[in-house]
Amino acid sequence: MLDAIKALGLQIDDVRGQGYDNGSNMKGKHQGVQKRLLEVNPRALYMPCACHSLNLTVSDMAHSCVKAISFFGVMQRLYALFSSSPKRWKILLDNVPSLTVKYLSNTRWESRIKSVKAIRFQAPEIRLALLELSNSCDDAKSKSEADSLVSALENFEFLLGIVIWHDILFAIHMVSKKLQSKSMCIETTMNQIEGVINFFEKYRNEGFASSMNIAKNIANTLMPAIEILEFVKVADCFPMVSIAYRLLLTIPVTVASAERSFSKLKLLKTYLRSSMSQERLNGLAILCIEKDIVDEARFQSLKNSSMADRLNDHHSESKHEHAVDDPEAVASMVET
Repeated sequence: MLDAIKALGLQIDDVRGQGYDNGSNMKGKHQGVQKRLLEVNPRALYMPCACHSLNLTVSDMAHSCVKAISFFGVMQRLYALFSSSPKRWKILLDNVPSLTVKYLSNTRWESRIKSVKAIRFQAPEIRLALLELSNSCDDAKSKSEADSLVSALENFEFLLGIVIWHDILFAIHMVSKKLQSKSMCIETTMNQIEGVINFFEKYRNEGFASSMNIAKNIANTLMPAIEILEFVKVADCFPMVSIAYRLLLTIPVTVASAERSFSKLKLLKTYLRSSMSQERLNGLAILCIEKDIVDEARFQSLKNSSMADRLNDHHSESKHEHAVDDPEAVASMVET
């Protein structure tokens, strides 16, 4: 380092500050680089990297808590399960199109906000992806792992941990990005550190209650009513809960489907079709209402099917000739 400073035309006696990462070989006060440079120039004051110090603080904090270790272990298992094959990753993308699970960095803890964020805002979708993976997987080990992770996501303590760690890492991430600015000075650094300390002090007193409410909301979107009813039926318990959910799922919320059927009649029974049989009207109505299914049907394949043969026989008996490609003929086919 001394040779490099001389090669750049700089004087070692003009150095007034030195900073490195928090590795012991660099910052060591007995044998580290900063100590050896101070022996050459006592005015080269050593300043530990604020970003590295903040990162190590979060890392030590997490490793001192058993709950935190278990929490991030579940997150790493999620990534390992889905990333083990392209087929499993596609299942994840089909259910979670925006934010995907990320690998947990062992050194840059503030970057773990991306991993936590994916689960914080998409816990129900990731749970559905795990269920689909469990149902489609033939490997007993992977199926067991998927079921285990589903149980972990359904654990309220884990959901609460997601909310708390997202808030913590989000605050750390914002401060860390600001500390990495080229124009950062000691005064601004101290203000940023004091700000995040004040945030944690306030969060310790007020943040837990709000995190509980957020976790409760995540838990209530986590399982649809129909799945809760199925669970109660399989468990064969809580009969009043079963009755309540059956009523909840049975009571009609809208009559849009029925009104839509009547709206189709205006398109079918015009002045050009003022008279037609009830059966024919029913057939045309079904074709219009179930238009998505009709669009997928291949009329050419229907010609060669036995259904088309029965349709032709029916028309021969009634002495009416219709082409199979005609929509009205298909309506008669549906009636048959």
